[in-house]
Amino acid sequence: EIFEGNEKLFEGLYIHDKWDWSRKFPVIKIDFADGVLKNREELDRRILDLLRKNAERLGVSYESNDIPGKFGTLIGEAVAKYGTRAVVLVDEYDKPILDNIDNPNIAAEMREGLKNLYSV
Repeated sequence: EIFEGNEKLFEGLYIHDKWDWSRKFPVIKIDFADGVLKNREELDRRILDLLRKNAERLGVSYESNDIPGKFGTLIGEAVAKYGTRAVVLVDEYDKPILDNIDNPNIAAEMREGLKNLYSV
């Protein structure tokens, strides 16, 4: 919220008079908190859905054939459209791995899928 310039949410808090509220950034939100992803295919579908929703919310396109390409293009298009750096927020970044910690093979697949996203 702070990066999007939602000043009212921070009134009365320590940060309020220390933040430049005239600066706003495009925020890309990646959240793995909902549900349990049981395999790499589900993870990839979730990532693609999150990227699509962010592109729609920010009003940018993100054409590419793979997840790293789509994510990189989404960031680049957001920077180009808004003329400032983009902020990427990832909530529950390791949940797909932890949800499968009892199955080392699936956990490793999830790690590779997340690495595919986070390497951008």
